[in-house]
Amino acid sequence: MLNLIGKGLMRKLIILLLGVSVIPVLIVGVLGFQFGKQALNDQIIESYTAIAEGREATVIQYLDAKRILNESMAADQFIEEKVQGLVNGSANRDNADKLVEYLKVKKMPLDKSIIEMLIIGMDGKVITSTASQEIGRDYGREAVFLQGIKRSYIDDVAVATGKELPCFTIASPIKDLHEAGKLLGVIVSRIDLKELNAIATNHEGLGESGEAYIVNQHGFMVTESRFLKDVILKQKVDSEPVRLAHNQNRMMAGIYNNYRDMKVVGASMGDDLNEKFQLGWTILVEIGADEAFQTIANLARIIWMVSGVIVVAVLLLAVYFGRSLSEPIRRVAENLAATSTQMATTVEEHERTASSQASAVNETSTTMNELGTSARRVEEQADAAMAGASEATMLAEEGGRNVHEMLDAMISMKEKVAATAQQILSLSEQTAQIGNITSLVRELANQTNLLALNAAVEAARAGEHGKGFAVVAAEIRKLADQSKKSAERINALVEDIQTSSNSTVMVVDESTKMVELSVRLANNTAGGFEGVVHATGSAFESLQQIALNVKQQAAAINQVVHAMQGINAGAKETAAGISQSKVGIGNLKDAAQKLRTLVGHADDTH
Repeated sequence: MLNLIGKGLMRKLIILLLGVSVIPVLIVGVLGFQFGKQALNDQIIESYTAIAEGREATVIQYLDAKRILNESMAADQFIEEKVQGLVNGSANRDNADKLVEYLKVKKMPLDKSIIEMLIIGMDGKVITSTASQEIGRDYGREAVFLQGIKRSYIDDVAVATGKELPCFTIASPIKDLHEAGKLLGVIVSRIDLKELNAIATNHEGLGESGEAYIVNQHGFMVTESRFLKDVILKQKVDSEPVRLAHNQNRMMAGIYNNYRDMKVVGASMGDDLNEKFQLGWTILVEIGADEAFQTIANLARIIWMVSGVIVVAVLLLAVYFGRSLSEPIRRVAENLAATSTQMATTVEEHERTASSQASAVNETSTTMNELGTSARRVEEQADAAMAGASEATMLAEEGGRNVHEMLDAMISMKEKVAATAQQILSLSEQTAQIGNITSLVRELANQTNLLALNAAVEAARAGEHGKGFAVVAAEIRKLADQSKKSAERINALVEDIQTSSNSTVMVVDESTKMVELSVRLANNTAGGFEGVVHATGSAFESLQQIALNVKQQAAAINQVVHAMQGINAGAKETAAGISQSKVGIGNLKDAAQKLRTLVGHADDTH
């Protein structure tokens, strides 16, 4: 069982194919029908105009033949002689009867449509006639005589006297054969309408509803009707072509209502007929409009039938091609939907991973920012410690210079300090204290080195955001302060020694030995100060190295911070890109779903 294609692409394809094929076909069909209708309409009207022209020509030929026959009888020698005799009064009644007999036997058989003949004298009265009731009748005031003595004349249809039979009359002048220009009378033939009816009412080419007939100048029919009986000189015709012919002497062809008030397609003729015979007749050829335009109706049916066949063919082709096209598209849509679903799942996993990475990078970046801040603080504290150590070195150097000056003074006063031996002893004790302080300074220097080492270790590890280094730096600052205080105490002791020396100037001699001892002690003190200066310088150099290391670490940390900031920004951009990819894949998935909906899917399979 074939897959059932749902609403979607097939329907649209069918509509599209119908639109691009049926609509043009319909347009062409409608336009073709309109143009064809107009052309057929014109052709139909022209065809009936041609029939009317043919009927007019036939009537003209018919009447012309009757005229010629009547003229030939007027020129008959026997008739001329008998009429001349009757006119001159030389012939008797017997000759009149012979003339009538001659007309009946010799002339009327030549045209069986002649119902009677009569001879009218120049006085307008009937000399003789095949109809005895006509003899003696005065036609002197009638057109048949007045026009008949001038030329051959055909009179309108009328009812023959005593016969109650409609006919038309032909009159021709009888000329004297022996005297040119002399007229003897008028020969008149009354013609029945059988032949004229046969010509006018010929239905060939007029179908089932068509007819041809003749209307006289008074608007009455002078030939039979195909559909009504006993209409000659009784049926009044007031249709549009008759009015145009009588009022404007203009013929027409077109659609109008006839004497039966039925819509017909017709044509009128009579110009040539009336120009030749002055009868005032109008020949009409008509056919029912429905029958006349049956060809157009058939054309419309054919066009609609062909259009219907085309629609069905296009519909079948659309279904066929729709099935052929929609199935591959449906499979592609399903594959696209499955792929987009897998991609969406993968992107969601990547999005979660990227979000976690972005969060971790953000936390790391925050930590590194804090570490950078701590590094900058450690750097500032190292700079402060280095400044303190430098100041302590300067003070130690200044103390050394003071000791040397004191030593010089003591040497110069060696002879005078003998008396101050006891004071010098006291000074020695104080100097011993200075030695102790110097030892303390040495010990502090050792501790400073140890702390510097620890600070380096702490800085390398940079644990706990550099707190260890901060503690070490604080201890360095404390030791520097203690060194400063010790130096100040040394200065104070030196001042005491100077005071004692001043007080013992008078007893220098007694205290010479003590002065010498003091000199030795002073030398030792100077050496000690030099050691302090050396130790302080070493500590200062160590602090400089520590500060340099701290600055390098701070710079490295700053670089790491900048790198982490870049990584953080990249992680955010990655997360944003994945989100955009997720949106795009979602749109792709929606598009695939719409495509599946568009082409439909199989409800049943083989």
